[in-house]
Amino acid sequence: MKRVFLSVFLLALLGASGFFPGVHITSADAQDSTVLTYEVGTAIEPLTLPDDATLQQLGGGTPPYTLSVSGLPAGVSYDEATRVISGTPSEVGTATVAIMVTDKNGASAPLPPFDIEVVDSSLDDSDDPVAEASMTYEVGTAIEPLSLPDDATLQLGGGTPPYTLSVSGLPAGVSYDEASRVISGTPSEVGTATVTITVTDKNGASASLPPLTIEVMLPPLDAPDALMADDYKGADGQGDQGGFLLLSWDLSEQHDSIDGYRIFREIPSLNNERVPWAMVDAVPGVETGRAIVATLDNVSTRWAIAAESGGRTTHGAAKAAFVDAEKTMMASREAAQAGDGPVFASLLPEALAFAQGAAPRLQSVEGVVQQSEVTVTEEAVRAIDDIPPLPVPWLGALDAPNDEGGRVALTWTHSPSDLILQGVAGAVGPAPYEPVLGVYGYSIYCRAEGEDEFVLIGQVARGTTSFVDEAALNGVRYTYQVRPFDLDNETAAVVEKVAMAVRNIVVDSEGRAIFGLFGADDRVGFDDFFILADLFGLTAEDEGFDPAFDLAPSEAIDFDDFFILADNFGRSTAAAGKIVPMLAGLNADARMYLDARTAMPNVGE
Repeated sequence: MKRVFLSVFLLALLGASGFFPGVHITSADAQDSTVLTYEVGTAIEPLTLPDDATLQQLGGGTPPYTLSVSGLPAGVSYDEATRVISGTPSEVGTATVAIMVTDKNGASAPLPPFDIEVVDSSLDDSDDPVAEASMTYEVGTAIEPLSLPDDATLQLGGGTPPYTLSVSGLPAGVSYDEASRVISGTPSEVGTATVTITVTDKNGASASLPPLTIEVMLPPLDAPDALMADDYKGADGQGDQGGFLLLSWDLSEQHDSIDGYRIFREIPSLNNERVPWAMVDAVPGVETGRAIVATLDNVSTRWAIAAESGGRTTHGAAKAAFVDAEKTMMASREAAQAGDGPVFASLLPEALAFAQGAAPRLQSVEGVVQQSEVTVTEEAVRAIDDIPPLPVPWLGALDAPNDEGGRVALTWTHSPSDLILQGVAGAVGPAPYEPVLGVYGYSIYCRAEGEDEFVLIGQVARGTTSFVDEAALNGVRYTYQVRPFDLDNETAAVVEKVAMAVRNIVVDSEGRAIFGLFGADDRVGFDDFFILADLFGLTAEDEGFDPAFDLAPSEAIDFDDFFILADNFGRSTAAAGKIVPMLAGLNADARMYLDARTAMPNVGE
């Protein structure tokens, strides 16, 4: 663009000098371009002065011609052999350049001087005059009328008036009025047009100016000025199961004409690269843009949004979807059941690459897409699960059977929140549902008799309904709890169970089985008698019944069991005295209550 325009500019100077008959252009662009602006330290685009054929075509003088140039800025020079002005400006300032034309016979004349301004854009934010002269216009915006020279001006360059000017190659929507010699109009299509201006005098002599290039661009899209991201708390504001954000933004100035808004997410694992995440229609009649976006996880990230135009719109489909889901706008715990799926921004393939399972049906965007600048949230935001899981309704705790002690087996029914299914709007795949991760796992807590605080001894994944405490000390009563949790909440237990680990398989030094050894020591004594006495009278239907203490299997703790304990009273294992159970294989998070054994009486105490 710059090179073509400068050629026109120099030819205009030749015509204005009167030395060679020709054509002089006095358009607003040509007049403004008497000051050429370049950046200091940046090579200028080489400027080639007219050759002899061009000079002779314009008329006057006898070739060969000699052109001398003076006044160029520092760092810029003129090569007389090639007639090229080139170089890299090295100093900021304004230089007045003079060009002298001399023919074979020594006749010479100066061209009107012009200025070259060298600037440092890092210090000056003013508009670039050269860029303004590049004849770039926007679709839908009327251009400033461009007046071509009148006959009086053209006569300065020679020829016989009246003159006729013909213009061809103008962009769509722009026209030339021959009567007024004005180019005007409103560009209607994006593209680049090559414009040719031909001047013809009364005698039919004509000359064509070098072609001019006009570029028509789409106007820049106005981006939303601010984007707010908040955790979505369900249609009733009481909270949801997480996984959704509410985005709010001010509308683009071209909201009524754009296709929609593209939502981006910064992905930490991709060095915070912005991944196209969702597409939202430019819904007519709204004052603020809002969209509920599925995050597919609960990770804190920043979000961004851009206005977009040039693709296929989906206004009709979006309107129908909103009408169908007026009362169930999003997934809360109640609305997340199958058949009440949420409505959210259509996720893009890039977002779905981070997920598994049923995928929302996509709205396509076709054609040449124009996008505004991207507006980003100030801080990272994540979706929060505001609804804690429902508690475990039933828990059982018993001594693990047929072992050498130190183990308590827990079983429970899972939380009702571990069963939730959520409908997915427009889902494709084998089923139109996906599980809501109302429970991410279960935490198991225990408290030894005499202790005040519960201690975490293990965690298991969602869907699990059993756990074995491998760190229990024989003869110690433990109280157990199972608490369901998600990414943001842990639900307090509503049921607790007490259990004691005992040795079910124990023999004496001769290999004979010993029954009734419940305590931590190695001898059947009064401590074991007291433990059994606490359970006397319980049946299989009673809370707290444990088959490990039913020594004479009858589904009841009765005298038969005491008779067996009495028969074994005083018997001991191969190792005499009190011992501490082996710690191999214990839960890493379990606490040891060694002092609990010191209060137990031995035979003879």
